[in-house]
Amino acid sequence: MQKGHRFLGQGKGFWLAVALAVGLLASACARTGAYPLDIFYEMHYSQATRAGEPARLDPPPEAVSRTGRKPAPVTVPFEQADTLSPTIPDTPETRRLGGQLFATNCAPCHGVNGDGQSLAADRFESATTIRPPAMSSDRVKGRTNGQIYHAISNGRGLMPAVGKLLSEDQRWAIVYCVRAMANTGLPPAQACP
Repeated sequence: MQKGHRFLGQGKGFWLAVALAVGLLASACARTGAYPLDIFYEMHYSQATRAGEPARLDPPPEAVSRTGRKPAPVTVPFEQADTLSPTIPDTPETRRLGGQLFATNCAPCHGVNGDGQSLAADRFESATTIRPPAMSSDRVKGRTNGQIYHAISNGRGLMPAVGKLLSEDQRWAIVYCVRAMANTGLPPAQACP
């Protein structure tokens, strides 16, 4: 054997060990999933549909989500929100419910009396120079019921969306109470007794 070809004379075991070491190093560099060594990664991370299966259809709108996530509450743009139709009528009972829901969900920012005076409003003003509007403001009075519903459902500006927290009927009840507060200039306890 020649001196320059020292490794060529090694046995099959040596070359098998080298191939195994190279393979392990290569697989360690290509992490495809959660396992340290995924040899057959397609078994863990496969497509939901298999060859020969029909394409999946979207579930009907009234179906319960498997993930627990609800779809977006209102899908029309804010500018077209005046076309939305209420799901409940405007009655003293629904306005009373709206007043209770306002006290829980809206008063922390818009104030207990709906006048835009709250600790959160002070914080907004110091951070952004924008206060949540009073319910009797021209800004709220100029909105249609559908636009108020849209703002409650999807949020608007700094206002967070509560559409996934409250049902459609509850959101419309708040709209009726806000409208009563805007028209009368009274706090929710008096406008929505």
